Amino acid sequence: MTADPGNPGLAAGRTITFLYTRDLPRLARFYEEVLGLEHLVSQQSPAGGRVRLLRASATALLGLCDIPGRPLGTAGVLVSFAVADLDAAVTALAARGVAFEGPPSLGMGGTVRSAFFRDPEGYRLEVQSFLRDGGAAWLP
Repeated sequence: MTADPGNPGLAAGRTITFLYTRDLPRLARFYEEVLGLEHLVSQQSPAGGRVRLLRASATALLGLCDIPGRPLGTAGVLVSFAVADLDAAVTALAARGVAFEGPPSLGMGGTVRSAFFRDPEGYRLEVQSFLRDGGAAWLP
């Protein structure tokens, strides 16, 4: 198999979303203990801060950073976790202390069912199930 020189190969790798925080231990506890993400590695930044990489799925990682001088702010950021059973996820997260903005609701013309909440830094998070015709949930 030969590589396509015009294809950068992005789909073959992992994606990493980085969230910046003033309180890395607090945010790490939330993502690891409440959401159940697996801690993979902690790194020291040459800029003097720290990065903590967590596994969100087989191909997606979440990086939590407290690097000095990096912009902080939650506007325009949404981290979404696709799940097979939204009701089970909402029940489990609520039992761990997650306060949802409201009950699960339909969106995107009835093709997605979602529930929203915030992490300790204020980032908006979503758990969602994709729905096929007839309402059966599926994972892309």
